[in-house]
Amino acid sequence: MKLNPCPFCGSSAELSDDYLFFSVNCTNANCEIETKRFRFKLDAITAWNKRHNPLHQAMLNSLMKRYAVNGKISDVGMPIYDRECLKLLFEQGVLSLSNGLYYPY
Repeated sequence: MKLNPCPFCGSSAELSDDYLFFSVNCTNANCEIETKRFRFKLDAITAWNKRHNPLHQAMLNSLMKRYAVNGKISDVGMPIYDRECLKLLFEQGVLSLSNGLYYPY
């Protein structure tokens, strides 16, 4: 399965394997973007490729700037239109949910 370019800088991406887990990262040393670690290679590739929708990326960047604390987003006190964006990003696989907090893959 082909890897999409980095959604932030446009550089190529590469699959990393540490014998137990897989992740995908940007090849640009100044970018430092990568997925979380996945048990299966296909899951890592799918997570990386789902992030490449420019509209979703713009929505995520906007939400991260306004609501992120330590790289995670809480919807507490968030206006309904922003919660709807958060819900859409979660449904599209751009965000994960853990302990009531959303975070990007």
